[in-house]
Amino acid sequence: MFNCRSRSNAKTALQIRQAVERLYYGLLINQQQRVEATAKLDVANLKLYDVESALQSGKTIGVSKAGCRQRLPTKNRICSNWTFSAKTTKPT
Repeated sequence: MFNCRSRSNAKTALQIRQAVERLYYGLLINQQQRVEATAKLDVANLKLYDVESALQSGKTIGVSKAGCRQRLPTKNRICSNWTFSAKTTKPT
C-alpha cells in the first residue's frame, strides 16, 4: 500500500513540474512574441514617417500615405492578437 501511494505522489509531482515548465516556456514565448510585435510596430511607424516625408517633399502622392497608414498595426491589435495557453501560444 505504501509503495502505491509513493508512486502516486511521484506521478503527481512530475505532472506538476511538467505543467509549471509548460507555463514557464509559454511565458517566454509570449514575451518574445510581444517584443517582435513591438519591433514590427516600430518599423511600420518608420515607414509611415518616410512616406509622410516623401509626401511633403512632393516625391509621392497621398495614396501612398493612406496605404501605409492602413497597413500600420495598432498597439491594441498587436497585444490582443496573441493568447496564452499552457500547451501552445498561437495567434487568434
